[in-house]
Amino acid sequence: MAPFPSSGATGGSGEDPLLPTLPSPPRKPTARARKLVFAYTGMQGGALYVGLLFAALGSVLGYVFAGGIPGELAIDLARGEAAGEVTSVAVDTSVRINRRNPTRVEFEYQVDGQRFQGQSSWLGPLKLENGAQAPVEYSRWAPRFARVAGTNYSVMGYAGAYTLVLPLLGFGLVFFAVRSNRREIRAYRYGVPVMARVTFFGEDQATGKQGSHPLKIAWEFEAGGRTWQGSLQAFDHADFSPYAGARHVVVLYDRARPDCSTLWVD
Repeated sequence: MAPFPSSGATGGSGEDPLLPTLPSPPRKPTARARKLVFAYTGMQGGALYVGLLFAALGSVLGYVFAGGIPGELAIDLARGEAAGEVTSVAVDTSVRINRRNPTRVEFEYQVDGQRFQGQSSWLGPLKLENGAQAPVEYSRWAPRFARVAGTNYSVMGYAGAYTLVLPLLGFGLVFFAVRSNRREIRAYRYGVPVMARVTFFGEDQATGKQGSHPLKIAWEFEAGGRTWQGSLQAFDHADFSPYAGARHVVVLYDRARPDCSTLWVD
C-alpha cells in the first residue's frame, strides 16, 4: 500500500477517499511499522541510550558516594554517643575525590552492652592511630549506623548527594523516551486517521550519532479547530524514501491527545 502522498488533499479535511482503506482499531503493526513507529528511533532512541548509560553509571557512582547518606541521616536525627576504640586507620585507594584518597577508620564500640564494629571516612588529616580511644556517634534508632566524631559515615557526607543528579537525569531521559514511544504506539493502534501537510523532510541536524543524522519528516494537521504538529525520525534513510517529495501524508492522532500523532506506515 502507498504512503498516501496526495497533492490534492487538504490537511485535516478527513475526506480523502484513501482514508477509509486503513484498518480499523486496534491496528496490528506491520514489519515496517514496528521498525519506524514501535521501535525507538531518532531522538527517542538517543534519549533511551543516553538515559540508560547515565542511569547505569550514575547508579554506580551514587551507590559509592551517596549510599551511606541514609546512615548519615539516621545518626544526625537520633544521635547517641559512645566510647570507641580505633582498630584500623588506612588510606582508601579504591576511591579518589578531588585528587585525594579518603582515610578510612575502622573502630569498635558498645551500646547497651552490645558490641559493634563500624567504619567511617574523612578527606582531611586524622590524628588517629590503631588502639586509640575516640568518641563515636551512633544512631539510637539503629546503633549499627555509627561514625567516629568528626568523620563521615558516608564517603563524602551529604555532599555525595550531588552524584544522584546523574542517575536522576538518566531515568528522566528513559521516562521521556518510553512515554513518547508508548504514545506513538497508542496513536498508531487506536488513533484517528487524517491527511496532514508535510512541513519538513530532510536530515535532522540537531540529532546524530557517529557523524550521521537521522532523516526527519514533520507534519501538521487540523483537529478540534486547532493545528497540531508531529514528526518521526529514522537513521536508515531508505525507510523514508517512499515519502520523499510528498506534500501530504496520512497520520494517526490520539483523539484525547491530538498532540500525540504518528505517521501511518503500512
